Amino acid sequence: MTRVLCLFVLTAVAFGLVAFIAWHPELWEPWLDAQGITRDDPVFLRGVKVMLVVVLGVPLTALIYAIGRLGSDGTQKDIHGYTVLRLKAGTLWFMTIACIGCAFLFFAYPELDPEAPHPWAFQAAGLFCLFCIPVFLNAKVRFDASTLSVSNSFGGRSTHHWADLVDVREVAEMKHYLFTFRNGKTARVSYSYAGLGELLETAKSKINVHAGTADGRKGR
Repeated sequence: MTRVLCLFVLTAVAFGLVAFIAWHPELWEPWLDAQGITRDDPVFLRGVKVMLVVVLGVPLTALIYAIGRLGSDGTQKDIHGYTVLRLKAGTLWFMTIACIGCAFLFFAYPELDPEAPHPWAFQAAGLFCLFCIPVFLNAKVRFDASTLSVSNSFGGRSTHHWADLVDVREVAEMKHYLFTFRNGKTARVSYSYAGLGELLETAKSKINVHAGTADGRKGR
């Protein structure tokens, strides 16, 4: 939690710095004029983009990642004996607030700009953001000794048999683990789920068992 607070303060300071610079062009425009650079100059526009990425993007990305990691890393058991993984509390809070904020902006924009084309598109986007909230809240991974069930991005679920599992691969750039099964189907499990260690340990043990069984059959 201390890390989140520190990153929040750092991000707030970064936003304040950018806002201060934007509201006081008299501090930097004379220097630009001396260099022969105008606001419409491609060099100036590229410099602004780089500054925003470094000053705002880096601390904001770190803050989002830190919030997503908040919460316990334990698993649960349901009444059917399945081990259940749910999204971490930090991820749920962040995604819920973000979806509500985006929905508000989409619904409000046509009111702020009556001449905006296709206002229904903004309303549809707002409804989609609200639809995402129960999807995140109900997202979970369930597994027992024989099956694995994973929520997808549209609120549905896919169920797979451990006996068909052939590979588990970490996709670091997409922040998820990819489970590949013998029938060609795949399942993606986000880093944001609590209890991933137990799931990955189970998956690796199932692959080793099936590999040993297959080697034994070949030996015969």
